[in-house]
Amino acid sequence: MSEIKVLDDNVISKIAAGEIISRPLNIVKELIENALDASADNIIISIDKNKISVEDNGCGIGKAYIELAFLRHSTSKINSEHDLENISSLGFRGEALYAISVVSEVELYTKTEDEDAGTHFKIKAAEPVLKEDTAKNKGTKIIISELFFNLPARKKHLKNFDYELRQITSLIEQLAIINCDISFSLKINNTTRLFTSGNSNLKETIYEIYGKDFTSKLIDFKYEQSPLYASGYLCDLGAKSRGIKIISVNKRLVSSKTIYAAAKQAYEELIGQGEGAGDYILNITLPYNMVDVNVHPSKEEVRFANETLIFMLIKNAVKEALSSMKINPVLNKLFLNLDDEKQDAEEPIQEKFANFNSYKSTQAMAYITDIEEVTEDDADMASQYNTEKLISYEYIQKPSYDAIVNDEELYETSSSGIDKNELKTLTSLKISGHIFNRYIMLQGKDCVYLIDQHAAHERIIYELLMADLLKDSAKRQILLAPEEILLSASDLLLARENADILDKIGFEISFLSGGIKVLTVPIIASEPQNTQMLITIIDGIKNDDVNVVKDRNDYIIKKACKAAVKSGRVLNDMEIRRLLTDLIKTKTPFICPHGRDIIVKMKKTFIDSLFGR
Repeated sequence: MSEIKVLDDNVISKIAAGEIISRPLNIVKELIENALDASADNIIISIDKNKISVEDNGCGIGKAYIELAFLRHSTSKINSEHDLENISSLGFRGEALYAISVVSEVELYTKTEDEDAGTHFKIKAAEPVLKEDTAKNKGTKIIISELFFNLPARKKHLKNFDYELRQITSLIEQLAIINCDISFSLKINNTTRLFTSGNSNLKETIYEIYGKDFTSKLIDFKYEQSPLYASGYLCDLGAKSRGIKIISVNKRLVSSKTIYAAAKQAYEELIGQGEGAGDYILNITLPYNMVDVNVHPSKEEVRFANETLIFMLIKNAVKEALSSMKINPVLNKLFLNLDDEKQDAEEPIQEKFANFNSYKSTQAMAYITDIEEVTEDDADMASQYNTEKLISYEYIQKPSYDAIVNDEELYETSSSGIDKNELKTLTSLKISGHIFNRYIMLQGKDCVYLIDQHAAHERIIYELLMADLLKDSAKRQILLAPEEILLSASDLLLARENADILDKIGFEISFLSGGIKVLTVPIIASEPQNTQMLITIIDGIKNDDVNVVKDRNDYIIKKACKAAVKSGRVLNDMEIRRLLTDLIKTKTPFICPHGRDIIVKMKKTFIDSLFGR
């Protein structure tokens, strides 16, 4: 065995710093949280390829405490072990400034209200370099440069500047929303890209960041059930999710599997299993001793003293708010065939929605309700809480998603035994029905075929788009009146990152200061698309690093084809025949681009066996 030895302080410092500061995003988050703890109401973040600067008008750091602030585990926010059980500040470990100074050069300009002059302090690799008086208004400005200059391995693995910038921008948008009483300004290469007024109006702040279309689909809610108080905004049930899910606990931006799962289940109990949660902004207040914020190096995750209780309270809060809202007319027409003008004269809206829930629940083959007692040991697995268990009849060995590669020979037949010759005969079969606005049923001599129209359409569109991309010959329609779309700062950066691929599939766009102008839209399967497809693509890729996927073109085209699919429609016989004809022409007609079966064949003998015949 190798000799065991104690690491020297320099190595220990770099390891510790790497746990806290792994990328520029961590620096911005820590510095903004320090500014908020300092009671700032105006925060300015400036970023370019070489520097990160965060300036605030908070209380400042006294001259006598500046060197102390950069020592490890030095903090003004807690005094004893007991304080760890009631943490009210965003920072408390005293590690942020120290960790940042270990891996970069830091310049600090600060002044308290009582001091006559400010202080300019410079520190590099945790070693002080300069300290002098300077002119400064009350507050603090910190400039970070030469990040990871002494950790080349870490610097080498940083993502590209555009990606890091987009992540930082998204973080600032979320922090601005949960701190609507603070004015935030983000400057990129000396150009202001984001600004919030800090007027304490949450909805106006959401509007300033995400725009009118998103804000108009939100409903506000308040819920109080000891020990929890929750408020915020929920997305209209009929609105398409944009992937915006913001959670704050005691004014701290967090991620929580328990809360995500609770919101998801609340939505799904109203709109159907598998639909997922819509967009939401949840501001949660709990007693400090019920929240453990010291479970993650960068304080991104929290745990609760009673996860089960919090899960149930959040689910009830979201479900109660959604149940009391007026249902979106689009949802009414799509699923319930309601006539808006007759709503008042018919049964109460809650009863209609209950009927809708009953309808949705029949989409599975069979469900049973099995209410189980949830123990504390189950608390960390809150995402698995589900009182409905699907009874399925496994008669097909489905292909593993991991096995799906660009090898079309693997799919010469479907997982239920259909080959391409048999597939060609489907256009002549009797169309027996349309199930759940999703599955087409065809009746053969001694079998039944179920076709997922959504998946079939995806496969057709995917291959058309990929062929156009490879030939650089996307069909497009010029808009007589180019459409301007307002985008959040982070979404605008995402559009810039992927403008080349968007153009190749048919979206020609020009960039404005606060959004984009769409000049052309793609024509897919002889049908011109609309700008909503572009928004859906952007929303679909915002949470992933497109630059690290194996095939960036393939990845974005999969998002595009998903956006182009018209699901929930009852197709007429002519449309079904056309869908089958187009599907037969594809290279891989048995699986959708995401690896799901398109066609399932059930023999009459199997169906008979279900009834004991």
